[in-house]
Amino acid sequence: MPAGFVIESLTAVSSSQWWVLGTVPCNGKLCPEIAATADAGASFTTMPAPGGAYPASQATPPVSSIRFADPNDGWVFGPELYATHDGGEHWTAVDLPGRVAALEPGLGQVFATVDPPTPPCYRNGTCNASTPGPQLWRSTPGTNRWTVDAGAGYVSAGPAVHGQSLWITNSMATKDGPALGIRLLYSANGGDHFVTQPQPVTGVACDYQPVSNQVLWAYCSGGHFMFVYRSTDAGAHFTETQDTQTPNANNCPNGSRLAAATETTAVAACNLGGEPLLLTTNGGATWTVAQPALNPSGYWEPIGFTTPDVGYMLWRTGYGPTSVVQLWRTTDGGQSWQQVKTVS
Repeated sequence: MPAGFVIESLTAVSSSQWWVLGTVPCNGKLCPEIAATADAGASFTTMPAPGGAYPASQATPPVSSIRFADPNDGWVFGPELYATHDGGEHWTAVDLPGRVAALEPGLGQVFATVDPPTPPCYRNGTCNASTPGPQLWRSTPGTNRWTVDAGAGYVSAGPAVHGQSLWITNSMATKDGPALGIRLLYSANGGDHFVTQPQPVTGVACDYQPVSNQVLWAYCSGGHFMFVYRSTDAGAHFTETQDTQTPNANNCPNGSRLAAATETTAVAACNLGGEPLLLTTNGGATWTVAQPALNPSGYWEPIGFTTPDVGYMLWRTGYGPTSVVQLWRTTDGGQSWQQVKTVS
């Protein structure tokens, strides 16, 4: 791995094939770079990532996340968007009318949340209920043709995708412009039609983690702390986990993260220095320590699970280009974790 490689994002299409997006120093700036493995992390090859060099002081890099739908078709994004159809050897810039805030592939489709360019009204305080909000766009892997999903209307947080099932939070029109919505939009047919469902907590941001077409985990901000919810009917109803013991993922501060593996298994990490990675195997009824903190100042960042057994997370110490980031992996559903040293 090149000296100074700092991990930013990971995507996997199987337990053995994955790509890591990071940055490396280049002539006094930072350059995006991709490390790819086809042997479960035993070895990596590196390749330049699109987006170009940018100053280390720049608050928003040209790309910050990576996703692949299959061994050939992938995207790097946030805020710009680039696509590859040969496993990352070549990339093409994709022109969408705004900034790509999120992107997730599903069964035969890929979905992106696109924020419109910042209108002048945000700078002078004159936005209103007719100010455009983010929209859901979709494409077919293997092409660079994107179309807006008109059925979703304006959206805010998401999307979360499992097969042809899709969940995304709507956007609420206010006198001051678009705001986080208070309803969850659900499509069972790849975004062709949506139904409106209640959120676990009305009007707050939730990170949704589907593990099947029916079971959906949600990690929601309830003010200053995060709370875990589960749905077993595709999001029509949610139940809050009630564990009051310690450790407990329900008491982590805003910005904490959860990654679901199965209908009953998930890991969560508090966004605080020196906190352990937590594991539940009974739907959030109780939590245990799966991996202790490595030092008092670093923190865990769960990424997600490729299969019910194989998952990934980061251990991060510090922020920005001077941060030290390690990639860790589990092959037993989060029970134990090992560092992927070839990419750290």
